[in-house]
Amino acid sequence: MDISHNPGTERFAVHLAGGEAYVSYRQRGELMDIVSTWVPPEHRRLGIGEKLVICALNHAQANEYKVIPTCPFVPDVINAHPEYETLIVD
Repeated sequence: MDISHNPGTERFAVHLAGGEAYVSYRQRGELMDIVSTWVPPEHRRLGIGEKLVICALNHAQANEYKVIPTCPFVPDVINAHPEYETLIVD
């Protein structure tokens, strides 16, 4: 899966046959607010959203950002991957 990062639009995205799946965020200095995750309905439940969120979390980790998990899907991913818990703003 070829996930691209576009800092200009603040998105991690992958192009699929049914459209684009993406994670959008807002960068606020050292804070990365992950605001939404979208996967076209025909591609849901295939792990694509999780891969996109993990890509965003890896980006935050590599840049020493703290994460605000505004998107309700992000805590689910972090529960499945507790190694990212330290990124979450207290």
